[in-house]
Amino acid sequence: MEPKLHESIIIIAAFQCMSSFHVIACLLADLKLLNSEIGRLAVSSSMVSGVLSFALLTLATTIRQSSIGRNNFSLPFMGISMFCMFILTVYIMRPIMLWMVAQTHKGKPFKDSYICYVFIMVMSCSLIGEVMGLHFMLGPMILGLAVPEGPPLGSALVEKLDSYISLILLPSYFVFSAARINLSLIKMKTVWVVELLTVSSFCGKLIGTVVPSLYCKMPAVDAFSLGFIMSAQGIIDVITLQHGLFLKNPLVSWLYQHLSQLQS
Repeated sequence: MEPKLHESIIIIAAFQCMSSFHVIACLLADLKLLNSEIGRLAVSSSMVSGVLSFALLTLATTIRQSSIGRNNFSLPFMGISMFCMFILTVYIMRPIMLWMVAQTHKGKPFKDSYICYVFIMVMSCSLIGEVMGLHFMLGPMILGLAVPEGPPLGSALVEKLDSYISLILLPSYFVFSAARINLSLIKMKTVWVVELLTVSSFCGKLIGTVVPSLYCKMPAVDAFSLGFIMSAQGIIDVITLQHGLFLKNPLVSWLYQHLSQLQS
């Protein structure tokens, strides 16, 4: 096995085992199954598996950074950072959004200034997470879960962002990501190893979903349908795979350097 593949094979396997709530929810919405019985079951299951996957992934990445940088201070600080991000989003930003909703009279459009404030919150969460060493998606993801659903705020955000993201940002991301791939460096042996790993992880997800479903007396068709839905991966997993290995922790590094200077 090639040295680079040997170093990254465990990381690739970990990312292949991930499950994203956002991807599954979007898939169910596109299939118009979001309000069906199997759709509600898939959403509930994906929320649990998504939270656990992202938590374990964040923990593994933090431990990896600590071992590489020989910085034992980053692991507890990462947990404190995530807790602070959660408190900031739920107890400060969400009440602000609820106040915006309360200030919007029924039947009137949501103010553009309020939309701008929400955009500033999104950018702030991403920046704060990046400075703290968290993934830049984690803060906006938590903020998105804290946004009051439905009109006027939720529908206004969808109206403002859906076309721009779907028609411009998303295709651009795929184009630039594919442009960085050098096909001449890819070897067939590496491809077969990664493909075998991908198929194995897919089968593991499928079996892990179908067997408990059949044990709970679910019809075989529904059990396999749920298994295929829970095995889906999308743009969130691609972004996490591309950027999750390169997390930096500027705040931790700065604090660690100053603490080391004080101790010396």
